[in-house]
Amino acid sequence: MGVLMKITGTIEFPDPESRKSAARILQALSPDNLRSMESEVHEDKVAVRFHSEK
Repeated sequence: MGVLMKITGTIEFPDPESRKSAARILQALSPDNLRSMESEVHEDKVAVRFHSEK
């Protein structure tokens, strides 16, 4: 039997300009999201969360 490893992470893109700019970043990133990824605007930043098991 192999070892099961869970990988999780969050990448945040702070946006000093505004929530509107963060929403545009989210829209640009969303077509590239994999099933193991979620992107959202949280306050004035975009957060991309990912998870995987190997």
